[in-house]
Amino acid sequence: MVLLSEKEFGSIKELTLFVKEQLETLSYEVICAAYLDNENNLISLVELGAGTSNNVDTGAEQLIRYAHAIMCKRVVVYHNHPSGDSAPSESDIVATKRLYKLMFINGIDLVDHIVVSKSGYHSIFSVSPDITLW
Repeated sequence: MVLLSEKEFGSIKELTLFVKEQLETLSYEVICAAYLDNENNLISLVELGAGTSNNVDTGAEQLIRYAHAIMCKRVVVYHNHPSGDSAPSESDIVATKRLYKLMFINGIDLVDHIVVSKSGYHSIFSVSPDITLW
């Protein structure tokens, strides 16, 4: 499901605020991916899946398949926390580390994974700088 198609954003922060607005009132977790060109311009924003009130699958296979289909090499992943707390959980961090490595193996740069909620948003890369290949 494509969330939007013709909207332009001047920065990843503007894109994040748009995604936050779309996801912050949901009562269940949703994960989506923003596919970017080499200048961080949005190519496509796609919902990858929906989960429960406190869990959602990363949708890694679908994310990678779509990136290859549109020949995209840069992605920002977003998901919401219906609880209202945008702080990444330990499982969010672990899943991001796995996703980062999987995407690298498939030739895709995971630019960031951002958690959004009513209270704000958090970059997992900012709160967990140890996300590396090894």
